[in-house]
Amino acid sequence: MNSFSNLFSTFSSFLLFLLLEVLSFVVIIRGNEHQNKVFFTTSNAFSGYIAEKTTNVNHYFSLAKEVERLKTVNAKLMEQRENARLLLSPLDSNATNQDDTLFLQEFHFRPATIVNKSFFGNKNYMTIDKGKRDSIKVNQGVISDDGLVGIVVAVGTHFSRVMTLLHRSTSISAMIKKNQSFGSIVWRGNTPNVVQLEAIPKHIEVDIGDTIVTSGYSNIFPAQLPIGTIRDFKVKKGNSNYEIEVQLFNDLTSLKHVYVIDNLLLDELKNLEKNE
Repeated sequence: MNSFSNLFSTFSSFLLFLLLEVLSFVVIIRGNEHQNKVFFTTSNAFSGYIAEKTTNVNHYFSLAKEVERLKTVNAKLMEQRENARLLLSPLDSNATNQDDTLFLQEFHFRPATIVNKSFFGNKNYMTIDKGKRDSIKVNQGVISDDGLVGIVVAVGTHFSRVMTLLHRSTSISAMIKKNQSFGSIVWRGNTPNVVQLEAIPKHIEVDIGDTIVTSGYSNIFPAQLPIGTIRDFKVKKGNSNYEIEVQLFNDLTSLKHVYVIDNLLLDELKNLEKNE
């Protein structure tokens, strides 16, 4: 108590000064129209500034939740698009008569965020923030909004490792969209974001700008997913196949968000192929 009294007596003059200053300020504002307008204009501007900054801060912290929500919505739209496209695929003349509800749900897309990636040398990987608890499995395909990314090669509880298209061991079944001639997408490690399409016979019509898509023969990726476009091709003397360079639609080095593809009919396909 004595300490408080001593503290008050020490600062009593200063507190009295502040009180008189505030009272003087109030009297001036109320008694002078010009000062009154200036004060309220300034206070409103300051209040608006504080409100704007507070809104921006709240928006920033809610942005992460909004991104996750949009990723989930986009994954559902991609899932519906791919499954509907398979139902109406011109590659299967009987597809339009298919009324099995499971057929309409062959592929499920799970959104994920890239938390780490390496693009040095010829063995390039990504780490995503989804793992076993999210039903991620080895050999599931990974794509982005623009096209193919890679294949899951290792899975932990919370994270998974993805071998990207820019890896010397990657090989994905693909085809030229206009004539459905299929081969394999590989990467020889020469140029980032440029891969090679192999095993296309030289009698097939090929043009620069032709679109390359997945063939659907791997059971990892649905058919017709975009990969890239032909930027160059040639036939070396004595060879029977083209050497084709494909410019990827994806810029793998700048990706942040991806989708993992789960083929819900994969176990059935594997069991069927085992019995052949």
